[in-house]
Parts: sequence; structure tokens; C-alpha cells
Amino acid sequence: NKSNHNENNNTHSPTSYQQTHLLLTACLAKGERACCRFYQALGSEDPQLASDIKGMHVAEATAGS
Repeated sequence: NKSNHNENNNTHSPTSYQQTHLLLTACLAKGERACCRFYQALGSEDPQLASDIKGMHVAEATAGS
């Protein structure tokens, strides 16, 4: 007899890293407008993180010059 055991009970939830990776991948796939909206939402939720990211982008741009 086959058990009614659901094999999906053994799966684990994605890690925070995996969730973040999926979120950013989806955002990038949708294009620049989606990325801008995501960045705006991030700035509303965590202004310091958004500022840190913006600062890293500026530093990378000037390092390549």
C-alpha cells in the first residue's frame, strides 16, 4: 500500500539569501522601470541601505574612470 505521505513535507523554505536572489533576479528580468521602482520602495523602507547602495554605485563609477 502506498502511503498518503506528502513528499513535500521534507522540503525546506528558501533561505533569506535565496529569497533575495530570486527577488533581484525577477526585478532585473522586468527591466529598468521595475528596478527603479524597487529602489524607490527600498529607499522608503530603509533609507540608510538605499543610501549605502547609491554610494557604492557612485564609488564604482568613479573607480572605472
